[in-house]
Amino acid sequence: MASLRSTAVGYLALPGTCDDRSRRVRRAALHSCAEVEGLELAQVYEPALAGPGKANDPLATLEALASSCQARTVVTVGALDAPMMEMFRRAELRVITVPDPARCCRHREIRAAAQIEPGHSPEQVEIERINQWGHVLASVHVTIEATTVTLNIIDWTVVVLDRATFRAWLQQPDHVLTVDHVQWSRTDDHFHLRIDGSCLYTLSAITVARLYNLV
Repeated sequence: MASLRSTAVGYLALPGTCDDRSRRVRRAALHSCAEVEGLELAQVYEPALAGPGKANDPLATLEALASSCQARTVVTVGALDAPMMEMFRRAELRVITVPDPARCCRHREIRAAAQIEPGHSPEQVEIERINQWGHVLASVHVTIEATTVTLNIIDWTVVVLDRATFRAWLQQPDHVLTVDHVQWSRTDDHFHLRIDGSCLYTLSAITVARLYNLV
């Protein structure tokens, strides 16, 4: 039976120092993100493994791949720069980004080094991304500990926030709180979480109330 899921292509631009393990982790992140979004990842384009001509023109290569797969969505690890995003927009390609798991390694170290009060049990809050039909597309798990607030997507640590700083912002959210590639904002009485510049979560009133009470 043919798949009922929409098709997408992956774009994996790796740094020159990337080892095989980091490459595998990033590829797994692409496939996990596609699965969460209900997409079938047909092909993954890696400029580092392409020939000189293709590596120098990633947009043309991605357009060709997307056309061959009848895909209009590109899934990529990490935020793209503004010129690349503009090229994708002009090509009418939808872009979905997932936080780079390799960039998040140092956040795990920060969390492990945090001092936890004796007898303290971490609190958990879940922030869900829901489509127009009420289906959950993705979830961010928020863990509130003695001095930190940690955001996780599946088993990736997205960012570690200072609890006092986050508490102060919740009490007076009159500016955008930016920590690494994560942004918290409030507009028209709605709270938003944006990851890597594109993945947007709008918090429900119940979620905001839980965060306000627990943080």
